[in-house]
Amino acid sequence: MQIRFAYERISRNTRPSSSQVCLALVFWQATNLPEDYLHSHLKKRKIEDLVSEHTSGWTDTLLEVDVRAGARFVPMRLIVNMFRPETIEILYQDRLATTTEPHARRGLIQQSSAPIGLLGLSTTKLRDKCREHIVEMIKSLHYAPQVTAGEESRISYTILEAAQRYYMSTKSPLIGQALMLHAIHYYMKSFVTLTEESANNVYPVMQFYGVTREMYMSSRLLNRQIKYAMHKLSREITGDVLEGLERAMRSRTKDSWGTSFCTFLVLCLCMEGLQIASDTYVVCDMQRAGANSIYNRQQSVDACRNIDENPFSQCKRLFHDIYKSHRESHRVGREGGFNPLATLANNSASGLEQEADIILVNSIYEMVTRSYDEIITLSEKPLVVDENGFGIDPEMIKTNGAGRLVGSFLRSFFSPDWRPAD
Repeated sequence: MQIRFAYERISRNTRPSSSQVCLALVFWQATNLPEDYLHSHLKKRKIEDLVSEHTSGWTDTLLEVDVRAGARFVPMRLIVNMFRPETIEILYQDRLATTTEPHARRGLIQQSSAPIGLLGLSTTKLRDKCREHIVEMIKSLHYAPQVTAGEESRISYTILEAAQRYYMSTKSPLIGQALMLHAIHYYMKSFVTLTEESANNVYPVMQFYGVTREMYMSSRLLNRQIKYAMHKLSREITGDVLEGLERAMRSRTKDSWGTSFCTFLVLCLCMEGLQIASDTYVVCDMQRAGANSIYNRQQSVDACRNIDENPFSQCKRLFHDIYKSHRESHRVGREGGFNPLATLANNSASGLEQEADIILVNSIYEMVTRSYDEIITLSEKPLVVDENGFGIDPEMIKTNGAGRLVGSFLRSFFSPDWRPAD
């Protein structure tokens, strides 16, 4: 696995200053993260091989189907073709068991796959369709509850709900792009399924091949085609978010603080998601393939550690350097730092002027005071679940990783011994 950071070309003892924010963000933009394995199956050649090796061509049958990642979202409608399976492999796929299924079925589950896919739709058009769908997702009132369903903590839910309100109020393109990036990450890790009506239309063809009707009907090929376009969209939006965050932070003004703060909170959730997905992928492959797995736990541990040490830790440090979060003013004429969360903790006004910024920081501060013991616990969780991988329930990985980075970021606004007043 090749995980490279441009930062490695500089001494690890060098601490980036606020004047180096552009360079630090470019380091993140230049990273591959765990892409060598996490998205290896989404390469165009891999998808083409799936078709050429496991099908005997397409039929003339066209179907209009609705697919979605999350029951509360409006589905995306696509025109698909049926294909003729050449091997049994194309008619089956693996998925993670849901939290509502019996404990005996935890981990990877094999289920049938619908013989449908996209034929003749360009990647550009599919990417545009994916963009429209993601925009609709982040506008949904159900976004925060859907994407955090099953999480024990309410912290991610509160942050996403606050970010949505902030976006609707400010119309900030940067916040919109950050939420889109989060939604794409959610989509990429989800098992994309057909709606009940679409499943009813597709299943008669599946019966011909002797496969069973599933509770969550899906298509292995169609999923890969959609996620291939989503992945391209993700890379594009990641660049836009980093450039926008760089501009906001470079301004070093109070007016930019709310946008920068909200963006980085959402990016913390994205980074947590990457770590969870990376470790889950490796652990599940080890459990599925056993000694034949081409992965080992150290690969995902290294990927998770790189996310911790480079994009997260460096950008967190830069945020506080730029806004001088912890600088106190003891001399006449010297301006103190700007830290609205700490100011509220001292029973003073936040110092923010825009109404949307005030509402945002008040909402987050209220959550912090209500959940600070939990935030401490989350921020002190280990990088990964300390097991060899073969006996880990993937749900343990999610529970361990969710809220860990965002908890660390929120704690960094206060002194180590600070606690909310009773």
